[in-house]
Parts: sequence; structure tokens; C-alpha cells
Amino acid sequence: MPRLFRCLSLPASLIISTFTSIAIAQSSDSFEAYPDKADMMIVVAHPDDESTFGGLIPNYAVCHDKKIVFVCLTSGEWGNGLPHHANASDTPDYSYDDSDYPRFEKIPSDALYPCYYRELELAKVLMMMGVKTRPIMPRFTDKSNLQPWGSPDAAFDFWGGEEKVVGFVVSQIRRFKPDVVVSMARNGYNGNPQHAAASRSAVLASEVAGNPEKFKDQLHEFSAWQPKKVYLHVGPGESYDIVHSHSWDLACKGDEGRARILAARANVLHESQEMKEECESSTDFVLLQSAVGPDIVDKDDLFENIR
Repeated sequence: MPRLFRCLSLPASLIISTFTSIAIAQSSDSFEAYPDKADMMIVVAHPDDESTFGGLIPNYAVCHDKKIVFVCLTSGEWGNGLPHHANASDTPDYSYDDSDYPRFEKIPSDALYPCYYRELELAKVLMMMGVKTRPIMPRFTDKSNLQPWGSPDAAFDFWGGEEKVVGFVVSQIRRFKPDVVVSMARNGYNGNPQHAAASRSAVLASEVAGNPEKFKDQLHEFSAWQPKKVYLHVGPGESYDIVHSHSWDLACKGDEGRARILAARANVLHESQEMKEECESSTDFVLLQSAVGPDIVDKDDLFENIR
């Protein structure tokens, strides 16, 4: 039996008041310093949620040299078999009974904080896909089987309210000033309430981040900023009047299909989830908000009209 730590929740005040990322446990990496201004911000709920976007991340990070900031609201700790959090003040507790939860043998037995192991996986994935900065991990608590399925309400309630989550995303938009914000399908892709809450928080935050009358307490540190465009992934069963289908098999710096190849290779780095080396050839997105006019239907560029 691997050594385990009893895992405790981080105080909500620490998560929200600092508006900074919390260091990824056990990670030694070559990430760069965060940019003063990003080109794109991606907002998801869990490590591995980026897989629903196909080759979007390497396409823009590698093929187009865009500065991408990746926000992941939870650490996905439920998904590695340990349902709670750890922090630096924890002491070993070898009596912890995890027999009711699945074990993943690929998680190292000497992992300092096994609850945060998926953060390390995500860091490796993003580096493979060309993202140059560490993911933002506020560590909202991950939880399975929230109900009702398909609605963000249960996730917002569990995380302390919609305003709390939206406020965090607003702070990151104001901090990094992205031109484009991308998030998950409105229906959460598979109905997961935390997926749906990530999507809704990205949409609502993008609507108000440019309004200095909203979340005024942030303005001593960040200035108001309005993203120029907001895109959502189109999930199964969703229908929109105009959907933009983006191919990941396009030539990328002389290498045909490079974005798709990088995304597929990155997928398998989510070892605890036993993900396969695969990537969709194209992915659909809907332009939900735009301050720079509409896109041309099927135009393969989320930065259209932004120069």
C-alpha cells in the first residue's frame, strides 16, 4: 500500500483573495514567467478537459506562437482515487482507508501529495502542446456525482456560489488581458456540472471583466479588461445557427497535422486517467461574444478580425 496523506481543503479565502496560481506540487519544470498580456485564455474544470478541444492548444501555441494562459478550476483530485485535498501543513496519516476508491498504479508511491498528482500531469501535457506558462490552479474542490446533471448550479453551490467562481475568473482576465477566451461546451460536453460551471463562469466573467463597476475590490491590483472574442466548444447534442469547424490537420511550420499529433501525444501524459494517444481531426466552436464583428463561416481562425 503506497504511503498516503490525509487531505484537507485549502481555505476559500486563500484561494480567492490572492488571485495568483498555487504552485504545482512536486513539479520541476522550465515554464516561463507569466506574460503581462496573453493572446488566449482557456478555462476548464479539470486536468484532461483540454482534450475536448482537439488540437486547439498546440495549433495556437506552436503553429501561431500565441501566448496562452490555461485556467483549470479544480485539480481533478477525485479522478485519481483520492477524494480530498492536501496542503503543506498536512502530516502523514497511514490509517487512511481508501479501499472504496480506485487506485491507479501509475501514481508514484512516493508522491508527496497524491491528491495533486494530476496537476503535474497537466503541466506535462501543456508543455508538450507548447504552452510556455504554468497552469493557473485555484484548487476549487473536485467532486463526483453532483446533481442535477447538465446544470452548473450544483457545482457553483459546492464551490461557494456563482459570484465567487466568476470573480476568480474575472481576476484572471484582468490580470492577463487575453484577446480571446475559450471554454467548454455550455452543456458541459457530457453533462458534468463542474464542466458546465467552468463554461458559464468564463462567459459571465468575460461579460463583466471590462466593467469597472463590477468586482471593484480587484481594481487596486488589476485594471478592467474586455476580451475581444469568446468561444465555446460545441458539445454533443448542441445546436447553433453558425458553428465554426476548425481543422487540426493543417500544415504547421512545414509539418502536416502537427497540432493534431502534439495533442494526441499529450493526451497519454494523463497517465492516471489512462488516456489514449488520439485527437479529433477537427473540433467545432461557437463564437458567443465578439467586440470585433462576426467570423466568416468555417473560417479556420479564432483570431479573425484581431490584429
